[in-house]
Amino acid sequence: MLVSGILADRRVAIVRESPRYSNDPPFHPSENVAEFPGQYIGKVDNPGFRAVRQALADLKLDGANWKTSRWNPFGQYVNPGETVFLKPNLVAHFNHGIYDGRDNDTDSLVTNGSVLRAVVDYVAKALDMRGTIIVGDCPIQGTYWDDVIHLTGLDAIKDYAHAAYPSIDFQLRDYRLGRASVENGRVRARIV
Repeated sequence: MLVSGILADRRVAIVRESPRYSNDPPFHPSENVAEFPGQYIGKVDNPGFRAVRQALADLKLDGANWKTSRWNPFGQYVNPGETVFLKPNLVAHFNHGIYDGRDNDTDSLVTNGSVLRAVVDYVAKALDMRGTIIVGDCPIQGTYWDDVIHLTGLDAIKDYAHAAYPSIDFQLRDYRLGRASVENGRVRARIV
């Protein structure tokens, strides 16, 4: 099998940031960044956005333009007007392993919206603000799609993307072929 382009790139970046994510959808960056002049700055610290940005910089993606308005880290991989598919983890809207009243921690089940928002902004820039962004996954049975979308903040990110990038068709897609109703860890009904 021939592997080329981004798939052949074996670089890795590790960024150490706050262990907490922003919980303020649509997860605006919390500081000015040169590549998005005039972008709204959120009032809540957003270490997820900052970590994605730093990882892209550490990978030397469009390194010559780092910290300028021209910086376009996905520009060498994405052409204006194309369709880009983003596959985050949208495993479940609640932690199936917790039934004893403890906190319903879903950090290991879903990609945090602050990370997704950063990727969406950089993809939109690479698309030159026109094209299609599809965010999709195939959650486990019993996951309510609308609930997992709300949990991750993707509903707010979609609203933001439609307003900020009106020439980009931003879609959220559930790729399950069927659905099941699950109660207390047991499948109660199948919906096809």
